[in-house]
Amino acid sequence: MKRISGILLWILLSMMVTQAEAQNQSADSLVFRSDVERLFVQAMRHFQGARFDSAAALFMRCIKEFPIHHRTTGAYIMAGKAYYRLGNFRESVRILKNFIDLYPGSSYIPDAHYTLGLDFYRMLRYDDAAEELVTAHRLSGDALLRSRSEKLLDGLASQYLTVADLQLLLGSTPTQPVDVLLSVRLAERLLRSGDVKAARDLLLPLVDLPPRVAYIDKAIDLLRRVQGSGVLKIGVVLPLMLKTSQPGQGDLGVEMYDGIKLAVEEYNLA
Repeated sequence: MKRISGILLWILLSMMVTQAEAQNQSADSLVFRSDVERLFVQAMRHFQGARFDSAAALFMRCIKEFPIHHRTTGAYIMAGKAYYRLGNFRESVRILKNFIDLYPGSSYIPDAHYTLGLDFYRMLRYDDAAEELVTAHRLSGDALLRSRSEKLLDGLASQYLTVADLQLLLGSTPTQPVDVLLSVRLAERLLRSGDVKAARDLLLPLVDLPPRVAYIDKAIDLLRRVQGSGVLKIGVVLPLMLKTSQPGQGDLGVEMYDGIKLAVEEYNLA
């Protein structure tokens, strides 16, 4: 059963690479070569079997020993992945950066940036890793790749990135979910350092975002902490509480709103 599952996984991976290859190169440069195909299929089998050293060598042969062909871009991205799996992060970075320079229009570009993010993370270059993950998230239309990029970014922002790193990332115009996530993590850092006003000012623009935007609930939780410091006014927290999708919090916001409304009405009648 495991053997059958492994074969099916290899077939699926090979089909995905083949389909993407057709999108990555124009018709006049899409030169099919049976010798390259045999070599590439062999390399894919080695990769699927976790024989990453031989897989990397075979993918590199596809790149170096043959002119432009139907497996060129696939060989680049898979070689980068194979070297990452081997722990040769510098070689993976070299190959992937060369690939991005040579084929900027390839549909593999988001995956290349994601793998670069993994490389830099393992090399302890956390700011570079975060930058690559932000780029991967921005360029990718694949939900799984975007989700993985967000999770890794969250871990980096929470544990390794400095305030300056986070501020630079926010200035790189990431996508809205990532923008909210990084804003929350930066605000947490500022709050821990005692700069409550800066944390509040960073979170204030989030008030007008729709509740369906990812990580808004995290922003609401953090605003409560800022409110607990005695600095934040209720006019900041209430709009977010009314918008939240978090169970119970919307009801609490409505109750707070109704209470304020009743108090105002009683005051007007006095």
